[in-house]
Amino acid sequence: MIKETFDRWFSYIHIDNISKGGIYMSKKEKKFLSVYAILMSVMLVSCKGKAGKTISVGSDNIDSTQSYFSESMHEIARCDSGYYYLNKCSASAKNIMFYDDKSGESIVLCNKPQCEHNSEECMAYISGSEFKSKLYYYNSCIYMLSTKGNLVQISADGTQRTDLGSICVMSDQDSVSVCFNDRYAYISQEISGDIEGNVTARLYRFNLDTGSSDVIYEETGYGIGINSLKTYGKDTFFIKTSVAKDDKGLYSLEGKGIYRITGDNTECVLDKNAYSYCIDADNNTMYYSGLGDGTVYACNLDSGKSESIYKSDNDTGYFYITFDGNYIWMDDEGYKSMAMYFNKQSSSLDYTIYQLDTEGKLVAKRTIPDNEKIFSIMHGDGRKMFMFSSVNNQIVYIDKSNIANGDIKGLK
Repeated sequence: MIKETFDRWFSYIHIDNISKGGIYMSKKEKKFLSVYAILMSVMLVSCKGKAGKTISVGSDNIDSTQSYFSESMHEIARCDSGYYYLNKCSASAKNIMFYDDKSGESIVLCNKPQCEHNSEECMAYISGSEFKSKLYYYNSCIYMLSTKGNLVQISADGTQRTDLGSICVMSDQDSVSVCFNDRYAYISQEISGDIEGNVTARLYRFNLDTGSSDVIYEETGYGIGINSLKTYGKDTFFIKTSVAKDDKGLYSLEGKGIYRITGDNTECVLDKNAYSYCIDADNNTMYYSGLGDGTVYACNLDSGKSESIYKSDNDTGYFYITFDGNYIWMDDEGYKSMAMYFNKQSSSLDYTIYQLDTEGKLVAKRTIPDNEKIFSIMHGDGRKMFMFSSVNNQIVYIDKSNIANGDIKGLK
């Protein structure tokens, strides 16, 4: 999906001059870039910031919050006995599938005899015109967002779909993400704005019991964005970003801190230039990747002090980072994509997955060659590392117990 997105982007614009510091474009091209800049989360900037606030997130049921998944391509979710995921069944539709841990096999989430699973008569059928292509699992139910902006609850066996109510007015171009905490769903929305590149970023809190939706955060500005919306322990967090440009038309992404949602309010808990983060809630430690310095930091949330625990051994400027309850997992897909498509620093898209212990020691790593045609690394729970294969348009995985040498398998 990332490669396809960039291919479509570059069919629209012509980049006259690319440098490590940013991109120079014509006035028309700047208008186009402003819409996509935040969605790509791409440019390198220097690290800055000060010590974070002292907080405690409490204990974490990590299989409930599912913070170990990437929020960008959330087409798979963990349940007690396996995984729910989306699988393409036509050019404009997908089926909800269930992968069973014990059998190692997948079934379409439909119990209708002789169903061909290719129309709205099928219980598992998900029309691309009716639903966003993201799937979540929380408190024994599946959740999806409709393209109209409603939250839809689907029973675990797929037999019932309940429209819980409207969250917001939504368009096809809006970037959205969802996470859950207690009896609430939190939804981020980035709305492309005017021709000057202004974006409106909103956070909604949706009551799963009453169907009421409240805006708890809103900001409009040049290239404003909300990333990494996730729940850890009793709290929900996100990264605020913005795109800056200078008088020469050079663009750069800036991390504006990591924020915590507390009731109807948000507060900055770590004023750092961060690209990605994860939290070991049981040990009250936040790990984050600096934007541009290739360094991973550990922040003790009790004291607010940060220290470097891992430094890239190559030119990688930042990592996407998750925690599965045992290990820290990172990938350089985002950075490598930018290095190739924007800064021309790389001739291939060979991505690397890193496994670290909580002290920052490298346990294992795995490079995925570009010719494997695998992208959109989704991360995953303590069992599997999920990705998407463009060879056969399906989700694939590597067993985390052997990330360095394990086979890449499809969910069959």
